[in-house]
Amino acid sequence: MILFEVEATPAGTSVTQTFTFEKAGRYQIICTMPGHFAAGMKGILTVS
Repeated sequence: MILFEVEATPAGTSVTQTFTFEKAGRYQIICTMPGHFAAGMKGILTVS
């Protein structure tokens, strides 16, 4: 399991985050704010 944490971002703004992966693959990303995951705030990060 790989864990990264990004600070909450206010609506209408953006943040750039850089990650380094040792191997290609598909990694699940989720929002851990209460209720957000259940509301669909999740996705797949594809590293090639």
